[in-house]
Amino acid sequence: MKIWIRIFFIAAVLGLAAYIVTSIDLGEAYDSLSQADGLYLFLAFASYFITFFIFSIRNFYFFRWLLKPDYMFLIETVFAGFFLNTVLPSAQIGGDPPKAYAFGLKYNKPVSKTFGVIFADKIIHILSLLLFIFFSVIYLVTFMPLPREFEVVLQAFLFFIFIVSIIIPIFSMRKTKTSLYLVLKKSRMISWLNPFKKNSKLQERIGKHIGDFTRAFKRTLRTKKILFLGIVLSIIYWILNYFVSYFLFLSLGIKINFLLVIVVFSLVSFAGVFFPTPGGVGLIESLMIFLYSLAGVDLETAIIVSLLTRVIFYFYAIVIGGISLIHLENTLKS
Repeated sequence: MKIWIRIFFIAAVLGLAAYIVTSIDLGEAYDSLSQADGLYLFLAFASYFITFFIFSIRNFYFFRWLLKPDYMFLIETVFAGFFLNTVLPSAQIGGDPPKAYAFGLKYNKPVSKTFGVIFADKIIHILSLLLFIFFSVIYLVTFMPLPREFEVVLQAFLFFIFIVSIIIPIFSMRKTKTSLYLVLKKSRMISWLNPFKKNSKLQERIGKHIGDFTRAFKRTLRTKKILFLGIVLSIIYWILNYFVSYFLFLSLGIKINFLLVIVVFSLVSFAGVFFPTPGGVGLIESLMIFLYSLAGVDLETAIIVSLLTRVIFYFYAIVIGGISLIHLENTLKS
C-alpha cells in the first residue's frame, strides 16, 4: 500500500511538472523576474527570517517550566530542526527527536521529557494551521465554483478538522496519569503491540520514559499561558509565511487578494506534510503553481512566485540551517 501511495504521489508531481514545462514561456518569466521590485523582494526575505525568531520565542515559553533555555541556543536548534525536517522524508518531524536530544544533553534533562514538550509544541502548531485550513476550505466552498462531488469531499474534510480540533485538546487537558505504556500493559486487546512484554526490566525502563513523555506533553498543554501564546505565535508565524508570497506578487507588480494567498499556501503546506519526499520537494512547488493558475493567476507569475517562495525557504532551512546544525554539534561536543 505504501509503495502504491508513493507511486501515486510521484506520478501526480510528474504530471504537474509536465503541465508546467509545456505551458511556460521562459523568456517572459525571465523578463518579469528581472523587473521585480527590490524592496518587496527584501520584505519577502525578511518575513521568512522573522518566522524563525517567532518559532524560537514559542520554544522559549514552552520549555520554561522544564528548564531555563538560552535564547541563542533556541534559535540555533530551530534552524537546525528546519534543516533536518527539510532534508529527511519524515512528514516534517525528522528534526524533532534530534532537537529533543540537544535540549536534554545541554540542560541535563531526560530526552523523553524534552521530546514531550516539543511534541506538544508541534501539536499546537498543527492545530493553528488547521484553523487556516478550515478557513481555506470554507473559502473554496463559498467563493469558488467547484463540482458538487468536490464540495462534498471538502465538507467531509471540514468535519474531520472540527473533530480533530476538539479531540486533541480534550485528551491533553485530562488530568490523568495514564500513559501509552500503561494502556499497552493493562489492555488485553492491544497488549500484543508491546514487543517487550517478556522483559520486565526493559519494560519498566520504557514505561518510565513513556510516562515522562506523557506527563511532559500534558503538563505543557495544560498550562493556559503556554497554550494561548503557542496559538497566537503560531498564527503570527503562518501569517508571516503568507506575506512572503504576497510580497513576491507585489514585487512583480501584481495585486492579488491576500485571502487567496492564505488559501493556496495553507492547502499546500498541509499537503506537503504527507508527501514522501524530503521537505515535500516537488509536490509543494508544483501544487502551488497549479492552484495559483487555477485561481486565475498568470502561469508565468504563478511559477515565479511559487519557486521564489521555496527558494527563500530553502536558503534559510538548508543553508542557514545546515550551518546551525554543524555549529550545534560542535557546541554540544565541547
